Amino acid sequence: MDIIFGTLVYLIFLGVLIYSIVNPRKTFMLGRRWQYKNDIEPSEEALFIHRLIPVIILIFLTFIFITSLIYQL
Repeated sequence: MDIIFGTLVYLIFLGVLIYSIVNPRKTFMLGRRWQYKNDIEPSEEALFIHRLIPVIILIFLTFIFITSLIYQL
């Protein structure tokens, strides 16, 4: 049961991270759009960082997921 729950949680995080990597302009202001009247255009550096952080988190979560699967088997 723990393996199934862990896999489902991992897949949810995986989907959010991949969406954030593929579409950084839409996820950049996620939850903060209401603070501004007009559309805010993020700089290229901000988009690069916003794309780099999910890649790092994705690698880290994949490592944790694989090691937890090996540990539970």
